Amino acid sequence: MNNASYGRVTAGLIAVWFVFALSASALHVFKTDLLPVALGLAVTIPIVAFLLWFATSAAFRQFALSLNPRTLTFVQSWRVAGFTFLVLYAAGILPGVFALPAGLGDIAIGATAPLVAIKLGNFNHRRGFIF
Repeated sequence: MNNASYGRVTAGLIAVWFVFALSASALHVFKTDLLPVALGLAVTIPIVAFLLWFATSAAFRQFALSLNPRTLTFVQSWRVAGFTFLVLYAAGILPGVFALPAGLGDIAIGATAPLVAIKLGNFNHRRGFIF
């Protein structure tokens, strides 16, 4: 497989995961009083699948390592949308124990991602780049 093929497969898998997560959420599969294991599996399975694929496929490993870290970091900018967690908390829809750390954490990552991406783009600053 070449990089374009892996890109399409990866995009397809992400789309399937998104549809699954959205559908499972709509069907209340992730309610902790029903099946507390379901949420754990929904989080763990994609990570384990990636690690297994990365460990067993040299071609996939090469694809993953060929990705531009600057682009991957800059993409995290969308996480400023985490303010919606805070809005839902203020409306009484989400509990503060989840909404506050998730919302504030997402906003912090989203706001700093462009700065980190710019630093990653400058090789001279990359070695000493630690927050």
